[in-house]
Amino acid sequence: MIFQDDAAGCRLQAECVPELDYLVLAGPGLHDVVRRYRRLTGAASMPPRWAFGFIQSTERYHDQEELLAVARRYVELGLPLEGIVLDWMPWPDGLWGQKSLDPARFPDAEDLCRRMHDMGTKLMVSIWPHVHGDGTDQLELAAADAMLANGTTYDAFDPKARALYWKQAETALFAKGVDAWWTDCSEPFEADWNGAREPSPEERMRINTTEVERYLGPDRRNAYSLLHSRGIWEGQRATGSPKRVLNLTRSAYPGRQRYGTYSWSGDIVATWESLRRQVAEGLSFAASGLPYWTTDVGAFFPGKVCPGLDGASFLRGDFDAGAQDLGYRELFLRWFQYATFLPMLRTHGTGTPREIWHYGEPRDPVYETLVRFIRLRKALVPYLYSLAWQVHSEDSTMFRPLAFDLVFPGADGSFVLYEDEGDGWGYEQGAGARTELRWDEANGTLTVGRPVRDYPGRPVRRVVRARLVEPGRGWAEASALWLTAEQQRQELQIPLRPSRSSSRRS
Repeated sequence: MIFQDDAAGCRLQAECVPELDYLVLAGPGLHDVVRRYRRLTGAASMPPRWAFGFIQSTERYHDQEELLAVARRYVELGLPLEGIVLDWMPWPDGLWGQKSLDPARFPDAEDLCRRMHDMGTKLMVSIWPHVHGDGTDQLELAAADAMLANGTTYDAFDPKARALYWKQAETALFAKGVDAWWTDCSEPFEADWNGAREPSPEERMRINTTEVERYLGPDRRNAYSLLHSRGIWEGQRATGSPKRVLNLTRSAYPGRQRYGTYSWSGDIVATWESLRRQVAEGLSFAASGLPYWTTDVGAFFPGKVCPGLDGASFLRGDFDAGAQDLGYRELFLRWFQYATFLPMLRTHGTGTPREIWHYGEPRDPVYETLVRFIRLRKALVPYLYSLAWQVHSEDSTMFRPLAFDLVFPGADGSFVLYEDEGDGWGYEQGAGARTELRWDEANGTLTVGRPVRDYPGRPVRRVVRARLVEPGRGWAEASALWLTAEQQRQELQIPLRPSRSSSRRS
């Protein structure tokens, strides 16, 4: 099914049914609509707390020592690294999709996880639904008649196949201490990957559905990722482990929010236009009722060159030199700042390093700003974790368009932590402004400084809402005030804690 809504109008195209039944979920507001969707399809599960910290990823870490060295470097820098990702191909050479790690490059998975945990870092590992090369996983699945007709993709629609797939992942990885999953390529076919010309949405639909329908009927082709996620969820929960399920997976389907899943926007390109589109695309995804979404900070493809993919239509990035290009560093920083306020902050991509020490030295503005935002993200974890509890327990939406909260419809791509309808947001190239915040513990006053720098569209008048919270916790001080003030580009002082002699209470 294709739904497209653009300047040409609204279109819905379906190929597998002669007619469609519609279920309309209506409500007085968008929050109510999402709550009704969740009550119909299942409550969103509660992610682990560490998922809201900074997660480092790249394509790819090649061996155990490289992975440990990256985590160790963050410790040496005094920066909190909550998670690190081991991307594709950790399996033995020639055994695509085998869940056990290559013993030549990862000699002791249990020791790897223990050393990561000793540094305060969790490990997420990429696993695929495909298995090639007659490895033990493939042979075991084939012997159990647990494969689709191509002989290399396990049948997620079969409960016994899901259980066997999980058992392989548990034995090779989870029992060794792995904390989370990246279930990549969960479509599970991507026939539009090659070609020098980018296909239209209709062409892409035809290419992919033709491939999928060789092995799945048209009524099942979109649901593979739902059942794949279900197998991971049910398998891990059945172990009795206190670890909550965290599964980063590329495809989505109604109801998948109950299986511990996050989505991300795929292998995008490094351009300022791509960053602009991420804002609107992420908010649109969240508005569908699936609460957890993220993006590759810095984009997956930095430039127009990628080994093995020469001439591919999707290689349209503007920065072939990657982190060596000061222009890319600015884009990477902007992307990082944006993602600091997403449900997951995760760097990732190919073609250039993604660790922050490749983006400058101490005292360089880009590097120092990255450091500051990693620490800001760490400080936000209690708040974000509290929002996640509201998502789970109250069917709320933590990352949402302004239309959820305001009558004002919002400009294209509007995204803020505050309700201010006139801002230009400042994520465009070369634009930016900074407002200094100073806290005076002695008299309980927050000072909002005058804006430093400016950019087109920045409003003269700004509404500031502030409340004091307990350090390191997700709730407000009982005696603190919750104040709303208006700033017109002048310094603004907001008293948040009453003096000891005052009887005022919030």
